[in-house]
Amino acid sequence: MGTRGVRGELRVMPYNPDSFLFSERTTVYIRIGPQETPFTIRKAKPGPKGFFLELDGVNDRETAKNLYGSELLFPREGFPELDEGEVYLVDLIGFSVLDADHGENYGKVEDVLDNGAQDCLIVKKGKRELLIPVVDEIVLEIDDQEGAVIVRLPEGLLEIYEN
Repeated sequence: MGTRGVRGELRVMPYNPDSFLFSERTTVYIRIGPQETPFTIRKAKPGPKGFFLELDGVNDRETAKNLYGSELLFPREGFPELDEGEVYLVDLIGFSVLDADHGENYGKVEDVLDNGAQDCLIVKKGKRELLIPVVDEIVLEIDDQEGAVIVRLPEGLLEIYEN
């Protein structure tokens, strides 16, 4: 999240640039440290890299600058219904990541990252952190019952993170 102009307009880069969640009078939450503060969207317009938002209570550049780097959250009830077999990637946080062939546990999903080419799961086990692209050739199955993501990693991917 960044600022634009002197009247407190915020520039946000959503995980989903086609999101329809950015609409006027929608309540959003901004996570500042451990606290989530509600704000109402006064105005939203798409920009070249994300959206420009005006929020009630954010009326000057200094207030907007204090929100820089914060995370913008939408209430779950505003999310659209999913089709059968679809998941929101954010729901995979906390899932174990298991090898499809050997059952090796690569760690737990800590977060999701959009690297511009595709979404990636950030997977941690101990001090090791893996970035696993969310593509059909790698992510083979999501087991909601077991809380697991079943993957077949491309040859050499683990070695990148071992060095």
